[in-house]
Amino acid sequence: MSSPSPVSLASPIPACLQEITEENLQGFLQAAERRGLSVPQDAGFRERLQGLFAASVFASRFCQRYPEILLEAEALARLDSSVSLEDYRAQVSAVLAAENSEPALMSALRVLRQQEMIRIAWRDLHALATPAETLRNLSELAEAFIDGTLHYCYNELATRFGVPRSRDGVEQKLVALGMGKLGGLELNYSSDIDLILTYPESGATDGH
Repeated sequence: MSSPSPVSLASPIPACLQEITEENLQGFLQAAERRGLSVPQDAGFRERLQGLFAASVFASRFCQRYPEILLEAEALARLDSSVSLEDYRAQVSAVLAAENSEPALMSALRVLRQQEMIRIAWRDLHALATPAETLRNLSELAEAFIDGTLHYCYNELATRFGVPRSRDGVEQKLVALGMGKLGGLELNYSSDIDLILTYPESGATDGH
C-alpha cells in the first residue's frame, strides 16, 4: 500500500482528484448495496471516505472489492479506535486456526493485512492517531504477522521433517530478529521488512 498523501478533512481534495475520487466513491456505494450493507448517512463519514479514496488508489479498489471491511458493525466500531499488539495477534491467530489449506490461508492473511492497513490509514489521514502511533501500529501489525506465521510454519515443518534440536537434544525454536525500522517500531506504509532468521544453537532435526 503506497503512503497516503496528506488529504484530510482539513485539507480539501485537489481539483485534479475530485472526479476520480467521486467515481471511486460511487463504486464503493454500489458495491455496498450489492452486499446489502448500510452506509452511514452523516456527511462526516462520506467526507472521510472521499479523503481515503483520494489518498490511495489501492484503498479505493480494495474497499470496492471488500466494502464490509469498513461497513460491517464490528468494522465500524473499530474504525476510529486504536488497536494493540495483542489485538493484532488475536486476529492473526484466528485466521491461522480457521483455514485448512495453504492457498486459503495465504489469501485470508493478505485480506487481513490489507484491511488493517486501511484502518490505520483511515485514522492517520483523519488525525485520529499521532504520527508516532501510526508508525507503531504498522510495526506491531507486521510483528503479529511475523510471529503468528513463524509459529505456524515451525509446526508444519516440524511435522514433516522433525523437531530441530541442539547437539544436546534440546528443542530449538526458530527466532526472527526485526531489523531497521521494524526493530525501532518505525515502519511506514511502504517500508521493507528486514529480518534475520536464526536458531539459538546449531544442530539438526530429529526426523527420519
